[in-house]
Amino acid sequence: MNDKRAMNQGFGDGISRAFELVVTPMAFAGIGFLIDLLAGTTPAFAIAFAVFGVIGTFVRMWYGYDHEMRSHEASGAWVRPADRLTTTLEDENDIWRSSRATQGGDLA
Repeated sequence: MNDKRAMNQGFGDGISRAFELVVTPMAFAGIGFLIDLLAGTTPAFAIAFAVFGVIGTFVRMWYGYDHEMRSHEASGAWVRPADRLTTTLEDENDIWRSSRATQGGDLA
Protein backbone atom coordinates (compact mmCIF):
# COMPACT_ATOMS: atom_id res chain seq x y z
CA MET A 1 0.00 0.00 0.00
CA ASN A 2 2.87 2.41 0.74
CA ASP A 3 4.33 1.93 -2.76
CA LYS A 4 1.03 2.91 -4.36
CA ARG A 5 0.75 5.93 -2.07
CA ALA A 6 4.31 7.02 -2.94
CA MET A 7 3.59 6.60 -6.65
CA ASN A 8 0.43 8.69 -6.42
CA GLN A 9 2.31 11.33 -4.41
CA GLY A 10 4.93 11.43 -7.18
CA PHE A 11 2.25 11.92 -9.83
CA GLY A 12 0.71 14.72 -7.78
CA ASP A 13 4.06 16.43 -7.33
CA GLY A 14 4.76 16.18 -11.05
CA ILE A 15 1.40 17.65 -12.00
CA SER A 16 1.78 20.53 -9.55
CA ARG A 17 5.28 21.32 -10.83
CA ALA A 18 4.09 21.23 -14.44
CA PHE A 19 1.21 23.53 -13.55
CA GLU A 20 3.63 25.88 -11.79
CA LEU A 21 5.97 25.91 -14.80
CA VAL A 22 3.15 27.03 -17.08
CA VAL A 23 0.99 29.27 -14.92
CA THR A 24 3.65 31.35 -13.16
CA PRO A 25 5.28 32.79 -16.31
CA MET A 26 1.84 33.32 -17.86
CA ALA A 27 0.67 35.24 -14.79
CA PHE A 28 3.78 37.42 -14.85
CA ALA A 29 3.36 37.99 -18.59
CA GLY A 30 -0.26 39.01 -17.97
CA ILE A 31 0.81 41.54 -15.36
CA GLY A 32 3.43 42.85 -17.79
CA PHE A 33 0.81 43.08 -20.53
CA LEU A 34 -1.44 45.16 -18.26
CA ILE A 35 1.47 47.48 -17.50
CA ASP A 36 2.14 47.75 -21.24
CA LEU A 37 -1.50 48.69 -21.85
CA LEU A 38 -1.48 51.35 -19.14
CA ALA A 39 1.90 52.76 -20.19
CA GLY A 40 1.21 52.52 -23.92
CA THR A 41 4.48 50.71 -24.59
CA THR A 42 5.41 47.79 -26.76
CA PRO A 43 5.24 44.33 -25.19
CA ALA A 44 8.52 44.98 -23.39
CA PHE A 45 7.07 44.58 -19.91
CA ALA A 46 5.15 41.46 -20.88
CA ILE A 47 8.30 39.82 -22.25
CA ALA A 48 10.46 40.97 -19.34
CA PHE A 49 7.98 39.76 -16.73
CA ALA A 50 7.53 36.42 -18.52
CA VAL A 51 11.30 35.87 -18.56
CA PHE A 52 11.43 36.85 -14.89
CA GLY A 53 8.70 34.30 -14.15
CA VAL A 54 10.54 31.53 -16.01
CA ILE A 55 13.83 32.29 -14.26
CA GLY A 56 12.16 32.56 -10.86
CA THR A 57 10.35 29.26 -11.34
CA PHE A 58 13.55 27.56 -12.44
CA VAL A 59 15.49 28.89 -9.43
CA ARG A 60 12.72 27.86 -7.03
CA MET A 61 12.62 24.33 -8.45
CA TRP A 62 16.42 24.08 -8.44
CA TYR A 63 16.69 24.96 -4.75
CA GLY A 64 13.68 22.83 -3.86
CA TYR A 65 15.21 19.82 -5.59
CA ASP A 66 18.58 20.44 -3.95
CA HIS A 67 16.99 20.67 -0.50
CA GLU A 68 14.92 17.53 -1.11
CA MET A 69 17.95 15.53 -2.22
CA ARG A 70 20.09 16.71 0.72
CA SER A 71 17.40 15.69 3.19
CA HIS A 72 16.98 12.36 1.38
CA GLU A 73 20.74 11.70 1.54
CA ALA A 74 20.91 12.68 5.21
CA SER A 75 18.04 10.38 6.23
CA GLY A 76 18.99 7.36 4.14
CA ALA A 77 19.70 3.90 5.50
CA TRP A 78 23.30 4.24 4.31
CA VAL A 79 24.03 6.99 6.86
CA ARG A 80 25.25 5.68 10.18
CA PRO A 81 23.97 7.40 13.34
CA ALA A 82 27.54 8.35 14.30
CA ASP A 83 27.98 10.09 10.94
CA ARG A 84 24.80 12.09 11.51
CA LEU A 85 26.11 13.26 14.89
CA THR A 86 29.57 14.06 13.52
CA THR A 87 28.12 16.02 10.61
CA THR A 88 25.89 18.00 12.95
CA LEU A 89 28.77 18.82 15.28
CA GLU A 90 31.04 19.81 12.39
CA ASP A 91 28.34 22.11 11.03
CA GLU A 92 27.92 23.75 14.43
CA ASN A 93 31.69 24.20 14.77
CA ASP A 94 31.88 25.77 11.29
CA ILE A 95 29.14 28.21 12.22
CA TRP A 96 30.93 29.08 15.46
CA ARG A 97 34.27 29.57 13.66
CA SER A 98 32.76 31.76 10.96
CA SER A 99 30.98 33.95 13.52
CA ARG A 100 34.22 34.37 15.51
CA ALA A 101 36.11 35.26 12.33
CA THR A 102 33.61 38.01 11.47
CA GLN A 103 33.88 39.38 15.01
CA GLY A 104 37.66 39.57 14.80
CA GLY A 105 38.42 36.60 17.08
CA ASP A 106 41.31 34.26 16.43
CA LEU A 107 40.78 30.92 14.75
CA ALA A 108 43.32 28.92 16.76
